[in-house]
Amino acid sequence: MGAMTVQESQTNAVSPKPLRRNRLRAVFCALNFAIMVPLLLGLTLWAAAALYFDVRVPWLRLPLASVYVLGLLAAWVFLKRRSAVGLTAGAFALVLAWWFTLQPSIWAENITTGGAAFRVALPASGKGQVARPGPVGLPPRSTRSPAP
Repeated sequence: MGAMTVQESQTNAVSPKPLRRNRLRAVFCALNFAIMVPLLLGLTLWAAAALYFDVRVPWLRLPLASVYVLGLLAAWVFLKRRSAVGLTAGAFALVLAWWFTLQPSIWAENITTGGAAFRVALPASGKGQVARPGPVGLPPRSTRSPAP
């Protein structure tokens, strides 16, 4: 077991990875981070807001939204990145599936139908013309005095 020559030590040394490949990988990692973080944060905030505003039981709104956000935060702290991304996407998919099962409220039905429940029948103004609805509580436009 003699000493190694300089030439033997150079051939046995591990060759470093090409610098260009490392830079390209770093660029892709930074790009992935720059896209995924705002996307996942936005999905998480939307899901928490959906839980807070759309849960039908008022006293469950804040606890459900808080448990959702704190649970995902704990997943990002204690799990590997890939697992945390999958859990975040899966939790969002569950909240989105639940949200699509919600039935619209009476308020939403009035908005979509143009307020049909609150329409007032106005008499015809004569000569085959239908009076246009004006502000509530005011007489029809034909009997009002002209604007100054």
